[in-house]
Amino acid sequence: MQGLVLLTLSAAISPFRPSSCQGLSCPPASRTQFSVFFAALYLTSIGTGGVKSALLPCGAEQYDDSSPEESRRKQSFFTWFFGAINLGIFVAGTLVSWLQQNVSWALGFGVSALCLLLAAAGFLAGTPWYRVQLPAGSPLRDILRVVVASVKKRKTRLPA
Repeated sequence: MQGLVLLTLSAAISPFRPSSCQGLSCPPASRTQFSVFFAALYLTSIGTGGVKSALLPCGAEQYDDSSPEESRRKQSFFTWFFGAINLGIFVAGTLVSWLQQNVSWALGFGVSALCLLLAAAGFLAGTPWYRVQLPAGSPLRDILRVVVASVKKRKTRLPA
């Protein structure tokens, strides 16, 4: 979220964005402007990678696989999760892009930051009700089991 807020600020506050182009001549960005812009991009990419890799397991552990009803609800969760992700991509590619091209870059980034803030608030509001399953066993053991199985089966021929 900090990355999108910083990106919004880099588009909204004049010391953080390069001067406007005059005809075909565009002044270069200063070192500070480059630094703020790239820091915002790096923070956004790190945050996106962390959220996407953590949300799926967090959602999956909310359901008990031994219960047929909860197993169906888990499948429904993944359907809705990926539907929401794709809807977000569609909105970002249409509405936010249109705002940035026709109104202002700062408003487009600001809408994105506001949506992320609302999503984070909703996620945090639900934390008292989340199931937290503590890890059991060693993840290194599971990784080694996969490596050993892969080595043992490396010459196995696949069916036609």
